[in-house]
Amino acid sequence: MNQKYFFFDIDGTLVDFNAGIDRITPKTIEALNELKNRSHQLLVATGRSICFIPDFVKEYDFNGFVTCNGAYVELHGKSLYKAVIHQEAIREVMTFCENTRSNYYFESRDAIYIRDASDPMHQKFIREWSMDARICIDRFDYDRIETYIGMLVCQTPEVLEQAAQCLGKYFDVQPHVHGCSCDLTLKGESKGKGIEMLCAHLNVDITNTVAFGDAHNDYEMISNVGLGIVMGNGVKELKKIGDYTTLSVRDEGIFHALKDCKFI
Repeated sequence: MNQKYFFFDIDGTLVDFNAGIDRITPKTIEALNELKNRSHQLLVATGRSICFIPDFVKEYDFNGFVTCNGAYVELHGKSLYKAVIHQEAIREVMTFCENTRSNYYFESRDAIYIRDASDPMHQKFIREWSMDARICIDRFDYDRIETYIGMLVCQTPEVLEQAAQCLGKYFDVQPHVHGCSCDLTLKGESKGKGIEMLCAHLNVDITNTVAFGDAHNDYEMISNVGLGIVMGNGVKELKKIGDYTTLSVRDEGIFHALKDCKFI
């Protein structure tokens, strides 16, 4: 079998915090190890920035990371590609959040810039999504930071809808599967593009790629790769365009898909 490049989303794919699965399961680890033993390359493709990726993911020997929904790509610890959010867009988000009492998160490689570290809504968010409070900075000069993706946590669904209208000229506003929050992905950036940039760097044909995902921000990735696999707990829009739908995280979807497709 030709060497393949496997890309795994984190939230709702490798783990599912909302289902109480806060570690990569032993069955998934077993499957990943077998892929490695067969000389395939394993990479993460996530909306999270490098510093927001949980330690238990970083501790597994992934070959590279497509992060910030494709806006920051790193291979073996070296940056291959980055798309930086313009200061004007950052200011617009900050103003929107002040007016709506929402929380913003601007993610760089090593820090996350936030509205207010003492806000109870933020404290709840970091507990639910395994965000290290030590990387969160709420006193900064927005003209001097370099970030690649934004995120909003809103008080109501109505405010989330307003965000798409107010910030849509800069970002694709991508609601999370659970909760009143969303990614702010720079226009023109996506996991699919990030994977294309990595493949171009490695001179790898895109047909030799496989991706697992579950959410709206996985759409371009699942569409572009050679084989797009959607988790059973994934959104229906993604299942419509995926090549294959597997079981949920809870039911060991990654393991069963790799088995069914004869990769392991």
